[in-house]
Amino acid sequence: MELEQKYSTLITYVISGLLLGIGFIFPWLWFCSLIGVGSFVLAISQSNSIKVVALGGVIAWTIKSALAVSWFWSTYPIQWLGVSLGLLELPAIGFFWISVSFFLGLGGVITAIIWWLISKSKIYLLGLLVFPFIWLVGELSSSLLFSIFTIGEGISINYIFSFGYLGYQLGNHDLLIYLSKFGGVYFLSLLSALIGYLLYLIYQTFPKPKSYIIVSSLILVLLVTSYITILIKDEIKQESQLKVAIVDTFFGGDFFTKDNYESLKNQAVIEAVYSALSLNPDYIILPEDSRYTPQNQSAELAYRFFRFESSDSEVVLIDSGKTVLENNQVVLRANIYDGLSKKGWSIDKQYLVPQGEFLPYYSKYVLGIFGNKNTFNDIKEKLNYQPGPLFDQSQLPQSVPAILFCSENINPYSVKKLLASRGGAPFIAHPVSHAWFHKSEVLQQQLDLMIRIQAIWNGVPIVSAGNMARGALYTKGGDIQYPKTSLEGVFWKVGIIDL
Repeated sequence: MELEQKYSTLITYVISGLLLGIGFIFPWLWFCSLIGVGSFVLAISQSNSIKVVALGGVIAWTIKSALAVSWFWSTYPIQWLGVSLGLLELPAIGFFWISVSFFLGLGGVITAIIWWLISKSKIYLLGLLVFPFIWLVGELSSSLLFSIFTIGEGISINYIFSFGYLGYQLGNHDLLIYLSKFGGVYFLSLLSALIGYLLYLIYQTFPKPKSYIIVSSLILVLLVTSYITILIKDEIKQESQLKVAIVDTFFGGDFFTKDNYESLKNQAVIEAVYSALSLNPDYIILPEDSRYTPQNQSAELAYRFFRFESSDSEVVLIDSGKTVLENNQVVLRANIYDGLSKKGWSIDKQYLVPQGEFLPYYSKYVLGIFGNKNTFNDIKEKLNYQPGPLFDQSQLPQSVPAILFCSENINPYSVKKLLASRGGAPFIAHPVSHAWFHKSEVLQQQLDLMIRIQAIWNGVPIVSAGNMARGALYTKGGDIQYPKTSLEGVFWKVGIIDL
């Protein structure tokens, strides 16, 4: 009988994990995450030992995390790397997906055990105050454990990786997303955990079927209010003062298999910049790693090149690309050409993507197990980026936007940190490249929520320009506005956004 109860409890943990994570794949099922929280608390209350609690916690959160990072599979086939893994591609992606999901899932053990110990006091109303913070501690622990698992040369331990945070799903509610103004995704996670715990409390307190009716009614109210706010939401229009040219490019994974891809890319980017200049914008944002100007030289020298090419335009242009420093350190550097002050500025990327821009230490051992050290060496030569020395954006003049590199938006605190160092900025420029992911909708909708929430929290517009991603304006109110295409070529298009 005891064994049967144990299996029944573990099944509840599995169900809660599915409910917690399904909204990351199908955004319209975001409300399931709230039911998932209630199911998770219910499973903890049914657990008769700390071992069951720990096992159930890791099961539920691993499933949740696996669904949140299911976009890992969109990297197949791995064409952009330029190194063939052959039959190892799918096993390598699968290993990384399962491993990351597990390490993120360990945060669930922390949340489950802490709440199991506290809940022994039987003061259930205390949970309304305490449980949301215990949930957030678990999410932060997941981020920490991910950084430990993926640590590599020059990479420090951090709390940055936020895929799987519950608050992102609540961001799909067009009214509640505005509450991110009080603390970004952290506040939304607290609110999600609070609502989920309240559903559990109702389920436990009221007799059936009354409890089912109340819970269903609350979920229905949340769904209806989200729909209504879509109809009434209308951001106040202001007279535009800044004209931003967004350059999007189309260099997919298969493009990098061409023998002459570098010259083709350079020619296309130059065409796109000339076309953008013809529209007389105030700013031009290029996708990450566009390499319009020579990267292995000072920003001042590169600016002289741009000044000549642009006929001494007063436009501010943001370019970026791989840069090899004198000590052979490889960084991703943004060069900013300020036509107003007639100066050039350089900023280095600080948060790098494991398996995409650097190899974690464990990869060496995994590839060694498969007996493919030559492949490892080939990959290491390509994925050898490190955080660069030029990270201080306080040097930039007020007319220049703050730079948020691709993937740095997954740090919920990144924009607030940028604005604090700058003392404000006209907007955030967000150059990105998604060539690895073959237009993954699961990834894009999560990234959109991350940026929308940061724009609302910090009260600043964010403008993205993408390679294999659609550039957009994320307004202070959390709306997404896509530019109408003004000019286009085979591998690029240019659109204008008014701020």
